[in-house]
Amino acid sequence: MLKTIFIYELKYLIRNKILIILSVVLFIISGYALFNGSSFYNKQIAVIDKLKTKDSLSYSTILEKLKSDSLEKKDPREYKSLTFASWAIFDNKFNVYWKPNPASVISIGNRDVYPYYQEILPVSLYMRLFKNEISNPNMLLIGNIDFSYIIIFVFPLFIIALLFNFSSQNKETGIQPFLFVNVLSIKKLVYTRLVFYTLIVLAILALLFFLAFFLLLNNHSYGILIKLFLLSCLFSLFWVGVCYAVNQLNRSSVFNITSLISLWLVFSVLIPSVSNQLAAYKYPINSEEITKNIRRIQLKDDDAAFEAVLKKFYAKYPHYNTPDTSGANLFSKAYLAQGQLSDLEGDSLLNGICDKMLQKQKFLTAISFANPTMCLQNYFANATETNLTDYVSYLKKLQQFNVDLKQFYFRKAFTNDRMDVNYYQLMPQWYKR
Repeated sequence: MLKTIFIYELKYLIRNKILIILSVVLFIISGYALFNGSSFYNKQIAVIDKLKTKDSLSYSTILEKLKSDSLEKKDPREYKSLTFASWAIFDNKFNVYWKPNPASVISIGNRDVYPYYQEILPVSLYMRLFKNEISNPNMLLIGNIDFSYIIIFVFPLFIIALLFNFSSQNKETGIQPFLFVNVLSIKKLVYTRLVFYTLIVLAILALLFFLAFFLLLNNHSYGILIKLFLLSCLFSLFWVGVCYAVNQLNRSSVFNITSLISLWLVFSVLIPSVSNQLAAYKYPINSEEITKNIRRIQLKDDDAAFEAVLKKFYAKYPHYNTPDTSGANLFSKAYLAQGQLSDLEGDSLLNGICDKMLQKQKFLTAISFANPTMCLQNYFANATETNLTDYVSYLKKLQQFNVDLKQFYFRKAFTNDRMDVNYYQLMPQWYKR
């Protein structure tokens, strides 16, 4: 009986042109999603490689110029901009970037919601950082056309199309009375058919992941793919169970498809949307405070104003206090001091934003355990390092990098010592990290 049922159901599927077309469309869309994810990843890597080359070349050029004995005579201004820290800190800009994990090909996650590279100026980090804008810090958007999107949002629709009339079809085609007469056990028939369709679903899912595996042969993300495949199997079994439960109500196919699509909308759209709105309400970000840190440093051209700023600065950083109060040094030191004092406000602001981002992520993660769609989306983002937590980690590293840069310049700027080739060897470099 088991073999007979399997053969019959297989013949039915082969003859069902709509399901065949849907299967072909599913594989085509999956191929496009993998191509889209790969293109997105390659574009980001290409940009990052250019930034690495640019920064490495700039650094090498500085060292070469400093090795020249005639630079001071040929170009006094450039010589000052390289050797005087109070000049160099305003002239040198640095590129930082959130390098993508190779596995992000299958799950873009937050990588198209947040900026993945920025140009910073050490003397005033947040003037540039917030001008670049932390894009959309309140929202975690869904809908990226990547492989995870296909598995999480599209594949359940395919399962619904396959199983919405699992039981109602027999009644509507008029063969149910025949089954009651000729089949020894109706329950055994139902469960056998359910096993068959479950195997079909898992087989198609395996083929989709094999397609991902085949296209990502050089990606070395096999372990991640296997883990996500197993989790996707559980997710698919959830939807098979939902379809079976709705069919057990013994209603019409129209009722079944309407109910299943409604459930899909609840799990895939309604709950995530409401959850994000609640997260934005619970952990709001005051964008007005950000504007204070994107203004240029402006001080009144007055020694008393300069000394007032330096007094505040030295109170926090007494180890930089020097007796030299000449006009030129007072001017440059005051601007450095004001930049650092502004960055202290920016540090506090960014830390607050990051804390709220993490609180939001924790809140959404807690909700996701009650929603398989959100839960699998989190697993994809976590495994491929494209989630909110990884972005916050990048921001923290950026913040520390800027601290290291300022310490590099300040050690010379407040002592009026010249920077030479040997000292430049100590300069922090993002691309070396």
